[in-house]
Amino acid sequence: MFSYTLIRSRRTTVQISILPDRTIVVRAPQFVPRQKIDEIVASKDKWIQKKISTPPVSALPLHHACVPGETIMYLGKPYILRIAAADEKPAGGRRIQVCVDGNHLVVFSRNRAVSDVQRTVETWLRNQALTVCTEIFAVCWERFSGRYPRAVHPELHLRTMKTRWGSLSQQTVRHAGLLRAVLPGRAVTRPPHMTLNTLLVCAEPYCIKQVIYHELCHIVHPDHSRAFYETLASFVPDWKETQKRLEETFRMV
Repeated sequence: MFSYTLIRSRRTTVQISILPDRTIVVRAPQFVPRQKIDEIVASKDKWIQKKISTPPVSALPLHHACVPGETIMYLGKPYILRIAAADEKPAGGRRIQVCVDGNHLVVFSRNRAVSDVQRTVETWLRNQALTVCTEIFAVCWERFSGRYPRAVHPELHLRTMKTRWGSLSQQTVRHAGLLRAVLPGRAVTRPPHMTLNTLLVCAEPYCIKQVIYHELCHIVHPDHSRAFYETLASFVPDWKETQKRLEETFRMV
């Protein structure tokens, strides 16, 4: 039987996962005996062997298992998760909880429980996503607004999404109170609401830029018409190839 890492929680079923580094992780309820779990794993020998023999595919799960040895993508590069030793101190000071060290993503956590490590890593990824996407958005907006000076600066938001990399919504509202009396019937446009997937931080910066330009182009072309793609191509000439690179890395689940 294959060896595996057991994670117990309040779940009601047993789940077997094969990580990119071929580590086997089993999640099981607190009440299930270890012998029963061993039997379940043994019954899945053929399936596990098939999964281990299959070439790895980079994927971006909504939630990482956060066990040592797991591969986590960050800005288009794979990093191996390592939990720092109890007496190991971060080079950047006590407040540093996660850092990149060579090809490792090192987590400094007093509580080494899987749930705490997972929370630490996901919080770090969200914070990095906000910083990275904000910086790239500023560069894209400067170029886009230079060509479309009357475009309204979008409000940027980030959240984790299952089925899309980004979205843009535009709405109109009417003046209220005194303004309605002065300008009856005048409609104004709210700032566009751009939402980017926090998981984009796992992709290459150039791919993030392509997603942002895609959403910005919807300010002038709400649909996916030919004109929309012509405008997108003026900002990202190789957008088709970039999208393929993004899809190869960013497998939504």
